[in-house]
Amino acid sequence: MNAKNLVWAMGCAAALAAAPAWAEVKWTFNFNSSTNCLGQNATAACNFGNTRHASSVSGSPLPLPPTTDVTAQAWSNTQGSGSGPLQTAYLPAWGSSGLGVQNRDMANAPSPAPAGLGDGGDGVEGNSPEHAMDNNQRYDSILFSFDESVKLTGVEIGWSSNDSDLFVLAYTGVGSPTLAGLNYSQLTANGWDLIGNYFDLATNSKKTVNESGVSANHWLIGTGCYDQNGSGDVSLCSAGNKDYVKLLAVYTTPGDNKVPEPASALLFAIAGAGLWRFRAARRGA
Repeated sequence: MNAKNLVWAMGCAAALAAAPAWAEVKWTFNFNSSTNCLGQNATAACNFGNTRHASSVSGSPLPLPPTTDVTAQAWSNTQGSGSGPLQTAYLPAWGSSGLGVQNRDMANAPSPAPAGLGDGGDGVEGNSPEHAMDNNQRYDSILFSFDESVKLTGVEIGWSSNDSDLFVLAYTGVGSPTLAGLNYSQLTANGWDLIGNYFDLATNSKKTVNESGVSANHWLIGTGCYDQNGSGDVSLCSAGNKDYVKLLAVYTTPGDNKVPEPASALLFAIAGAGLWRFRAARRGA
């Protein structure tokens, strides 16, 4: 192989090696065991505002560095004992079914009652099927926060009852998002964008979302339809069809602003130098 061909081969090899692996990652919230509050049988107070990390991460090859993580936190519009501003809720993990939400207005409070418990006006919140993320009387949602900007590409539920409609919002504002004290209808004026409403999700099957490819660190997934009538609020997607789901997994690819790791940056530099040498050699031929 002559010098020109060697330079060309080196450039091509470096470029291929440096190309980012845009494999999709599946973040699963599948816990073998978990201590949860469930109605009056709870053995400990629910920790409103608790967070959970993904129980497993899959995708080959993984395009994200080992330090990348995601946390999940539950929210519901319980402030004011009704459909008011958002407050943190309890995030239970129901084995292979996934995550649910138990809000502060649960009717069957655990003993001892956690601080800030509401008036118990949310029906059978905390008992089946409202141990799931639901929109019966109060509208529940889960905030997923990633260390890096990602494109949410799919969601997967592990259990549902009655109906299984979800909405997805992405935070594209500046800094970290604020949810506490805001109504759902105020989110789009505070840095959140509606990604879409998604209907009739099947259990244990990926539902593709975010077809436009929005990138964000923070994603809010809730039951029902967001801004269905242009009000910026949440409502049932169809009259009388309340949604009860447990969220098992979310899928992502790297966001648009992902910076190449040092090793990749070096390979890109080698590739660029190789291609420059090849073009220079051609001009001198």
